[in-house]
Amino acid sequence: MEASPLTQQNRPSSFQPKIDNLYEQLLETHGDEVPDFDDGFWREFFLLWPDKANLRRRLEDINADDLLQIQVRQLLAFGSG
Repeated sequence: MEASPLTQQNRPSSFQPKIDNLYEQLLETHGDEVPDFDDGFWREFFLLWPDKANLRRRLEDINADDLLQIQVRQLLAFGSG
């Protein structure tokens, strides 16, 4: 017999706010794959409350080489490259 979909799932030990996850996707520095930011990503990104402290921390952790890599990936994603 299959488990009911209404049963309570185990909860993670900590929750990451959705905006933090979006910052992570936006500022991802590894991989050569061009990001695919669809309309749903941007709708969610601009509707959520910003977390300035977390964004500032993430930006401060990025070195110059990684920042250039992010810039290139963003330009390719938006078709300006």
